[in-house]
Amino acid sequence: MDARKYLSLKMMNAQHTNIIQGPCLPHCYKCSPAIMILSHISIVYVIACIVYMIFSKHLGTPFKDSLTREQKRLKEQSSHIRGQLFLLGLVAGFLIVFKMKPYKSG
Repeated sequence: MDARKYLSLKMMNAQHTNIIQGPCLPHCYKCSPAIMILSHISIVYVIACIVYMIFSKHLGTPFKDSLTREQKRLKEQSSHIRGQLFLLGLVAGFLIVFKMKPYKSG
């Protein structure tokens, strides 16, 4: 193998290694440990919600089936109010995250 070909292969290998390791991967996100822990907890929570929704889809609702018409009406009113509060929380959370930019590097 001639020297130029050897050096060319060596440089390609070095560049390939650099790409795999990533020149800035350790420095891309400078998040505090608390932010990283909370982001991991959030991911786990989302996965748990998805699993729950998939597997509980076909379960019965014996409690809901036993409610009277008046109880169901009260539940609907309460659900509407709680839904609005949750939506308010989502908007507040979005605004806080948008303002703080927790994953912004530097």
